[in-house]
Amino acid sequence: MALMQELLAWTKGLQAWQSDAVARLLAKKELVPADQDDLYELLKVSTWPT
Repeated sequence: MALMQELLAWTKGLQAWQSDAVARLLAKKELVPADQDDLYELLKVSTWPT
């Protein structure tokens, strides 16, 4: 369980889309096209000029 806690702590320093991708991979082991679409949308939002 310590490894999982370390992974979760590490993801806090990542961008939202990266953290979400890690969480999805830990939960499912494989991303489906809908996951990829969601992550792409998060990526676009995180890089959108403010």
